[in-house]
Amino acid sequence: MIWTKNKQTFAATQCLKTGKPCPALARMVDRLATAMSSARSVTAADFEIEGSAQLFHCGQDCTALYRANHARIRMYAGVAETTDLDVMGRYADAMMDPEGRGFPAPGIAPPCAMVEARLPRAEQENTAQAAV
Repeated sequence: MIWTKNKQTFAATQCLKTGKPCPALARMVDRLATAMSSARSVTAADFEIEGSAQLFHCGQDCTALYRANHARIRMYAGVAETTDLDVMGRYADAMMDPEGRGFPAPGIAPPCAMVEARLPRAEQENTAQAAV
């Protein structure tokens, strides 16, 4: 599922357990996108945060991990708190990168669901120019 809100494009995979996009995951990424947007004027262009949340939407009580910066936010549901976010990033690249780059790491379980938020390219370029 793909949607746009506040000049950001969101993409979500279907949950492996429910067969639908996870609304709790989408809401968390939306709130995180709002927070990152608010922090833009007081943080460096390379500002990045990582964290976790518990999602109670469907009774599965999934742990969700996220990595967010001013260009992109990715959140992964149904993963262990010790999951390597770089490995999850390769899963997301394989599933969501428009150029099809990336590959899943062998032997690592995929997340139940993923959501990604991206800034429009023009805003990303403006952010990069401001950092120079």
